Amino acid sequence: MNEGMLELPRKYDLVRFSHLTPQPVFMPTTEPYVSIPPALWIRDNENALWSLGFDYNECEWRSGRYEYDIVRNGIKTGDFGRVIEFRRGKVRIFTCEGWKTWNGRSFV
Repeated sequence: MNEGMLELPRKYDLVRFSHLTPQPVFMPTTEPYVSIPPALWIRDNENALWSLGFDYNECEWRSGRYEYDIVRNGIKTGDFGRVIEFRRGKVRIFTCEGWKTWNGRSFV
């Protein structure tokens, strides 16, 4: 972490931001080929709930390309992106470095 940078909490307040709350198991998996935005959240094959958070990547923000933190079940993944997609049963994000795919632990 850079010196002088404020450390942000790793988890969101799920009472305040209820749309990030993991849903019950009976909630259906999101249809194939859905992306955020315009969708608010995506539910994958593992019943995980994906959404964009509220923290942004400042260096991308200054250039006019907004990237927000990627949130899985209310917990920040540590990556920032512009788009989250659910394609062919996989979750992937579009970042300033290109497309990254979720491997079960992180984006690669």
